[in-house]
Amino acid sequence: MKSDTSPETFILPPRPSTLPYAYSAVPDDPLPAVGDFWGVQRLDPIVVPAPIDRHAPAPLVRRRIVAPAPYVPVYIPVRKTAPVVSWAFTSALISMPLLILFGFGAVFGVLAAILGVVGLVQVNGSDHYKGSGRAAASIAIGLSTALVGTPVLMLTWAVLGML
Repeated sequence: MKSDTSPETFILPPRPSTLPYAYSAVPDDPLPAVGDFWGVQRLDPIVVPAPIDRHAPAPLVRRRIVAPAPYVPVYIPVRKTAPVVSWAFTSALISMPLLILFGFGAVFGVLAAILGVVGLVQVNGSDHYKGSGRAAASIAIGLSTALVGTPVLMLTWAVLGML
């Protein structure tokens, strides 16, 4: 004797195909009955897999064990900061506090601007170096300290020359 629900699949009965009216001509009418406004009930019957018997023993399956692939390290090239850029940025940072000390920061500011230009050319011409932002910052800081410190340095030399 064969039942309606075989162990493979069973089919749900089709849904009713009547659709309620979603819109009413009179604005004060009550809402329509809850139903299938989008036509979902008119779809074909759904085939649902049969429930799985969780207590049944699992079938024995022979599986081939595969050894994992060996680890191969990937070489990622590392770009180093150009040494000239580091020197330029260091001299730019030194020039700021020395600006207060009789304008000696102007000397380091000019040095920072020159080294920053050399470092920027070196970084843009090579794929091995990085540091274009530091080079640009050292140029900006160096020029600003040179512009502010040069008059102070000239005034200091003028005062020292009179003594």
